[in-house]
Amino acid sequence: MPEDVEPALDAFRLPLSAIRDAELIVVLGDDPVVERAPIVDLWIKAARRAGRRGRPEQIRLSLAAASPASGTELGDRIRSTERTILIWSGPGWKRRRDDRRPGR
Repeated sequence: MPEDVEPALDAFRLPLSAIRDAELIVVLGDDPVVERAPIVDLWIKAARRAGRRGRPEQIRLSLAAASPASGTELGDRIRSTERTILIWSGPGWKRRRDDRRPGR
């Protein structure tokens, strides 16, 4: 069953095939992509195989282990790369928001 996704993100969505042309692939979240979305994992592998502009770099950022410094460095890299793809691989936005409520 598809997860609820923040409607504000709709303007930033791309077709899965855009992963193949990425220069930088950033996977955010703690869940392995291959387990959560096997088709997305196949597109990431296709990007590695295509490598027309060199092999795309893949960064995996665990939200539990992220520090402000790693976020700043990552932000700089995202801004300096022309074709960056961000992939969320974790609980949906509603679940994350609900987890922050007191008593949870």
